[in-house]
Amino acid sequence: GVWVFGAWKWLDEYDFGIVSEIESKEVLSVIRPAWITVASLFLLLVVLSLAIIGLQVQASRTRLQVRRFQRLGQYRILDKIGEGGVGTVYRAMHSMLQRPTAIKVLRPEKSTPEDIARFEREVTLCAKLTHPNTIEIFDFGRTQDGMFYYAMEYLRGLSFAQLIEMEGELPAERVVHLLRQVLGSLRE
Repeated sequence: GVWVFGAWKWLDEYDFGIVSEIESKEVLSVIRPAWITVASLFLLLVVLSLAIIGLQVQASRTRLQVRRFQRLGQYRILDKIGEGGVGTVYRAMHSMLQRPTAIKVLRPEKSTPEDIARFEREVTLCAKLTHPNTIEIFDFGRTQDGMFYYAMEYLRGLSFAQLIEMEGELPAERVVHLLRQVLGSLRE
């Protein structure tokens, strides 16, 4: 009435068989640590697999959010140019026209009704300007997520700080020439 593990061997030359039996409790007591180790490793593998799957799902969501933000309407965001008090400006490309564009996006924390009204005034007033030294506004809108943005002419070149860093002190004639352009735009 006791479970056992057994082995037997028939010896042809003696026409005789040998049988050996060990009670199952004794065998299982030897195997138990190995079984616990295997079960623990399996459990660890399951936990790690679930963690990896969770991280992959999270990474996919993050990639989707980034991909979704890489497009604003017909514009593909390329990189961040700068940040101001109300918005962030990105370098972008119009998808169909392949025209370089700068896009200003109202920051989410600045989306109060007053900020939105000021942002809309800024873009509508700026769109009316025609001075050659004033950027041109191309587009204005709201993303599906509700973020306000406007697309404008992208100007390649140096800032005054970069120019001075590269060339040092500028001659008075050059400064006057540059300031006339800035002041002409500001006057309008």
